[in-house]
Amino acid sequence: MAHHIALAIQREQQLSQNRKLALMEERSVIARELHDSLAQTLSYLKIQVSLLRKALPQAGNEKSIEVLERLHSGLNSAYGELRELLTTFRLRLGEGGFEAALEQTVEDFRKRGETSLILENRIGYCQLNANAEINLVQIIREALSNVVRHSDANEAFVSIDCDREGRVTLLIEDDGVGMPSVEQLEHHHGLAIMRERARGLGGILHIGRSSLGGTAVKLNFYAMSTQ
Repeated sequence: MAHHIALAIQREQQLSQNRKLALMEERSVIARELHDSLAQTLSYLKIQVSLLRKALPQAGNEKSIEVLERLHSGLNSAYGELRELLTTFRLRLGEGGFEAALEQTVEDFRKRGETSLILENRIGYCQLNANAEINLVQIIREALSNVVRHSDANEAFVSIDCDREGRVTLLIEDDGVGMPSVEQLEHHHGLAIMRERARGLGGILHIGRSSLGGTAVKLNFYAMSTQ
């Protein structure tokens, strides 16, 4: 009996690993397609807008220049968010698994700025499927990207917990300049993607004032709802 149980567990683990590998390969294919199409198109448009800015006379074209500046800023933002998306789509959970991916993600953003980033991973034995693991890492990457680029924070904390009922809590908070305006939130494509990923996990993303004085991003969901 024990032998059969061990074989069943081993088969289930192998199936889970195969599903993870299939998901990683699918995301890599999508990343290549995005890079070969959308990324190159955005890059071309950025160049054309820059050329148009140089060719347009300054005098008497204030309104046109203002529109061009907004277009240039929007293209830069979209291109940056696409590059971040490509990075997360290419992410592979290697031999170290989810925990190693978390460590690597935080380390990547430590190198991008002066903000001190601290990771507290207390997820323990909580079982997440491949899709949940990837989505969590992507949400963390997007949140840390905002911290590094916009918060002007000295410190930021990433904590992830799982209680006995399988309720996962992700909290990312910083001591920076605080929440962006409502208008900025409404036009933030990265935030919209984060919320969509949160819904895919059966959870809701909350953004508010951090106890540290900056911004807090919080997500709650049940691990069993991702199975």
